[in-house]
Amino acid sequence: MRTLLIGYDLSDTSSEAYEAVAVAIKANVTAWWHHLDSTWIVRTRLDPVAFRDALRSALPRASEVFVADITDSATAWRGFSDSGTNWLERNLG
Repeated sequence: MRTLLIGYDLSDTSSEAYEAVAVAIKANVTAWWHHLDSTWIVRTRLDPVAFRDALRSALPRASEVFVADITDSATAWRGFSDSGTNWLERNLG
């Protein structure tokens, strides 16, 4: 199982476009964290390239997406809710 960091900048800023990307992300993960507008941390069996490709049909044309494997990486955070912090501690700690 991998932990991936996903960030994106959609060319279409409608709520429908963001919802389509959220649905595509959730369809490919076992757990997810989404406490920043266009940033997700997910647990998945896919590698970054496969995950990027899985999002392709949900991304509006000319959108940008970044996917990085952060499994076993040192991380730091501040200011999130208890539930957000608990998820990070369980999945990144």
